[in-house]
Amino acid sequence: MEKTEKIVLIIAIFLLSMGLTSGIYIEKATDENEKTFIADGYLKVEDSFLTLNKIFSNCTNNIRITDRGNYSGVSLSCVINISNIQNPELHDYAIIGLDGYTKTVSWMDMKKGILTNDRYAVFAHLPRAYWIKDVLRIEVH
Repeated sequence: MEKTEKIVLIIAIFLLSMGLTSGIYIEKATDENEKTFIADGYLKVEDSFLTLNKIFSNCTNNIRITDRGNYSGVSLSCVINISNIQNPELHDYAIIGLDGYTKTVSWMDMKKGILTNDRYAVFAHLPRAYWIKDVLRIEVH
């Protein structure tokens, strides 16, 4: 190998390692920010940042009875309504957990589902695969 080829190879390896290192750092920083976001009691709904205190003080508490026990929380439709989404019945909603797990549901499902104080989205009428723990945000589709 010539001297210039060795230099190019060293530079390429250096750039690849820098890209990998920065990618890992950005992912870790994002994870930490999301954990802080949850610890501080926020829920992002489309472009709105709602505190859990605002959600639970503005929405009526409901109980859902399931084969896995009873769950208490506020209607997910109320969460959407206080976030000022226009024509909520015309949209579907992606509920995203801290671990990235996502399920998309209809407005009718949102009307039947609840958000517990532990950030657990419970849909008693849907298969358990639709229940999301550590809800981080809700996206409108």
